[in-house]
Amino acid sequence: MRSVITYIKKLRFLFALIVSITVCQKAATAQSSTVPPLERTVNLNAMNAETRDVLNQISQQADVTFSYSSRAFTPASNINMMVVDKPVRLVLNNLFQGAVNYKVKGRYIILTANHDFGTSPSSVGARRTIEGYITEPISGKKLSGVTIYDKHSMASAITNEYGYFKLTIPEGEYSPDVKVSKAGYLDMALHQTKDAFSFIAVNLSLDSLKQSLGMKKDGPKSDTLRWFPEWLIPRRLSVNTRNLSDTLFRNAQVSFLPYAGTNQLITGNVEINYSFNVLAGYNQGVRKAELGGVLNIVRDSVRYVQVAGVGNFVGKGMRGVQVAGVFNKTQRMDGVQVAGVLNIVPEESRFIQVSGVGNISLMHHIGVQHAGVFNLVNRLDGVQYAGIVNVAKIVSGVQLAGIYNQARYIKGAQLASVVNYADTVSGAQMSFIVNSAKYVKGIQLGLVNISDTCSGVPIGLFSYVKKGYHNLEISADEVFYANVAYRSGVAAFHSIVFAGVKPKTSADPLLTYGFGMGTTHHLTRKLFFDADITAQQMLTADSYLENSHLYKVYMGIEHRFSNNTSLAAGGTFNFMVFDSTDAASVKHLSTLAPYTILDKPNGKGYIHQTWLGWKVAFRFY
Repeated sequence: MRSVITYIKKLRFLFALIVSITVCQKAATAQSSTVPPLERTVNLNAMNAETRDVLNQISQQADVTFSYSSRAFTPASNINMMVVDKPVRLVLNNLFQGAVNYKVKGRYIILTANHDFGTSPSSVGARRTIEGYITEPISGKKLSGVTIYDKHSMASAITNEYGYFKLTIPEGEYSPDVKVSKAGYLDMALHQTKDAFSFIAVNLSLDSLKQSLGMKKDGPKSDTLRWFPEWLIPRRLSVNTRNLSDTLFRNAQVSFLPYAGTNQLITGNVEINYSFNVLAGYNQGVRKAELGGVLNIVRDSVRYVQVAGVGNFVGKGMRGVQVAGVFNKTQRMDGVQVAGVLNIVPEESRFIQVSGVGNISLMHHIGVQHAGVFNLVNRLDGVQYAGIVNVAKIVSGVQLAGIYNQARYIKGAQLASVVNYADTVSGAQMSFIVNSAKYVKGIQLGLVNISDTCSGVPIGLFSYVKKGYHNLEISADEVFYANVAYRSGVAAFHSIVFAGVKPKTSADPLLTYGFGMGTTHHLTRKLFFDADITAQQMLTADSYLENSHLYKVYMGIEHRFSNNTSLAAGGTFNFMVFDSTDAASVKHLSTLAPYTILDKPNGKGYIHQTWLGWKVAFRFY
């Protein structure tokens, strides 16, 4: 019976051994298909084992083959090692303590002697190597995307997906400035030896303050740098910029590209006094001056001078002079900004902004804004000048454009060659062609003025105020017995457009049309005083009667019968000029006046006549 029990126990042990070997083989096979040889995990429990036995166990579990010569290491026979789910690289480092180098080729791990082991990098130009793993202390999770950097040499490394890093420092002396940093985690300094080679395992703790504020562990730091060519910034540089909480300082830097310069791959966290970029540069801040052959990219602020052949990107503020061959983009601007094509300032800009094509200030500009084509600003305090168009929400000052101005609110002057448009004008709106506004408190001066409400004066050939003064007038005077006119604007100052006829004969009537300006003032509730100045041209069905004009000054009284109708009457002073060498003008105009006060030639071929007349009119509002 005992023999049977012993036999069963042996079978159980054999079965467990077979299952264990099978599981290890399957795990090794699964790892070998996706995981690099040095990152494959193993479990060891060695007691007084030899080096070769430990390597054989690693080889079986990780599905790797070790290749080495007898000179690669000194064999040991009393190795005690217990390892649970650790990568091969870490196990080998614990086994050899840095005395052996590892090189991977396929499934082979080649072991060679590390001749720098145990030495101090005292010689000039010698390099120090620090490598290891970064994990979370509680979960044991391997942390990828962690930055390890040296403040002195600017060398940096980033952990891979297995939490592994290797940092090479080109220094001959021991540097105490190597730090570990990751967004959402507490920074820590590495405790190193002065050897040429160090292998370190680091537990990086979460920043509890950031976690309590609800910040994501891997969330990027806030950055106002926008609208720049992100493809110029490699992933490693972006990761370092996001991770580092420190701001480093240097007097000067030189770069060829953002990732190729004296500040290496942590340049996004460096503030410098002087920066020179052959093609393009990337810095946290510039304190004095920056010159770039093509592009300057600054995450934070720039002071005093920034010049680029093509463009400048500044994440926060620029104070001083910013010049670019094509464009400037900065969050805020205090000083002078000059670009060959475009300036963009999303927040506030002050003083002078000049560009060949356009300026865009999305919030507030104080000072002078000049562009060859257009200016766009939310609020302007100062002068805005563009060759073609200006667009602003609020203007306190002068808005001047070669063709078109648009603003929501103008306090000052809006001047354009063709069109001005504004919601509210407090001041002057002037253009050669059209002024348009909803509310006018001041002056509108243009060929055509249009508004909804006007408490000022519109001056032009034609003015229309929706909630102003406008009426249709049917009148007769001593010369033209039938006239129709349209008056529009405000009572204090309105435009007059009219036409009339003198039916001398049905076959050959004398026609007229003209323009003028008038003013109307209250005398009593229903009684008003009117004064008009008009100029008119005469013509017939057959001839235009060129160079023949009649000018009139009218003063009279208007009586309102109701809100919609009135009767007006008054006297006129008339001054007519016509060409004495033109037979048609002489025929129709020499006897037009009922009588004359003045009737004589001016010695240049024209006849001048003056007389007093009258006008009676009905007006319909």
